[in-house]
Amino acid sequence: MNISNNLFSLLFRLSQLFDIKKMIELFVEAMNDGFKPAGFCFIEKSENEAGVEIEISAQNSSYGYIRIEQPTPLVKENFMPISNAVKILAVFLERAELEAKFKDALLTGEKTVNEKILQHQEIVRELTTARNDLSKLVENLKEEIKNKVQEELAHSYDLMKYAIEHSNGAVAVHDNELRYIYVSERYMDDFKVKDYNIIGKHHYEVFPDLPQKWRDIHQRVLNGEVCSSECDPYPHNDGTLEWTRWECRPWFNVDETIGGLIVYTEVITNQVLAENALRESESRFRLLAETAPFGIVISDKNQNTLFINQQFTHIFGYTIAEIPSVEEWFLLAYPDKECRGQIRSEADKAVSKAKQGNEELKPVEYPVRCKDGAIKLIEFRMAITDELYFIIFIDITQRKIAEDELMQLKNHLEQQVQEKTVELQLQIAELERFHDATIEREFRIKELRDELKILKGSVPK
Repeated sequence: MNISNNLFSLLFRLSQLFDIKKMIELFVEAMNDGFKPAGFCFIEKSENEAGVEIEISAQNSSYGYIRIEQPTPLVKENFMPISNAVKILAVFLERAELEAKFKDALLTGEKTVNEKILQHQEIVRELTTARNDLSKLVENLKEEIKNKVQEELAHSYDLMKYAIEHSNGAVAVHDNELRYIYVSERYMDDFKVKDYNIIGKHHYEVFPDLPQKWRDIHQRVLNGEVCSSECDPYPHNDGTLEWTRWECRPWFNVDETIGGLIVYTEVITNQVLAENALRESESRFRLLAETAPFGIVISDKNQNTLFINQQFTHIFGYTIAEIPSVEEWFLLAYPDKECRGQIRSEADKAVSKAKQGNEELKPVEYPVRCKDGAIKLIEFRMAITDELYFIIFIDITQRKIAEDELMQLKNHLEQQVQEKTVELQLQIAELERFHDATIEREFRIKELRDELKILKGSVPK
């Protein structure tokens, strides 16, 4: 069989099965996909015998051999047609194998896909069950959380209610419609609210006599302002007047909108009355102190001068600016160091003794040098509290002069009395002698009379 016949026979057989054009397209496609071209080789048996053995192969696959015997020597011109035919055949076989593998792969893939689908469906069923279980769990958790939150909110509400109700101050919490949300017992007592069930009621319903200024304040606070007062009168319809210290401020919702207002109130009527009484007392004290006939100095526990009345300045000539402390006054009143030290030591001992024994300080007298250099005799009196020293200065200079004059007069009078007494005693002695003589004479006359009577009775008639 010669080469051309074999080639023709091969191509013919192939053309019977496939379209040559299709074969060429498959060949080109196979070459583009990287198939290894089929190869062929010569076989020499003897000098007179020769042939071609063609290996049909592509990439790693081998499809066998085609043997073509040729009694005549082959020429190179026949190599190319044979090679092309072999390549086409190899491509065809490779393509056929690929299609078979593809079909097997499709079948295997379909089976695998079906298995995967079944597995996926099973997973989906399991996930669906798990999702349903999870949904139930989530719902249960939501319900538990909701109940827990409600319990916490209820507890917080009760705690807030308890804390406000038992607060030492008067506290009221309103919503933005001025309805009561919380209120303290102190608030109810201070404002004399008889109906204790006011939660939910409007503020103006509870206090119909509320002044217009408070209604204006409420609106200002609901607009975001904070209002307060340290001492504010609150008149009632019954004519009574309360004094209050208060602060009114807004409270806010979660979305930062104003939810209402809080009123902190402290009834300070007793405090105001006490302060007024104290001011009146201070005014009366100042009036008495300024009109007192003696000097008054008030100092703190550190002996800083707090008050000096006019009479003190009149007595000594010093103003409060000149003696800012008791120590400064001692320096001016007793320029002699030794004298000052002695008097100060005695004064400190007396004060210490009075403090320890809670005793009243006894009045003491000392001479004092005045601003003009005059020496005046002063009687010191002192009262001590925890924080203040009250020192009274009584100018007894004229009294002492008068006492001295009185003493001199007394001594003169006593001398005159003694002299008169001696004179009187002499007169009395003389009178007593005269009295005794008179008595004796009277007794003698009586005796004579008695004797005369006896004598008369013895004479006969």
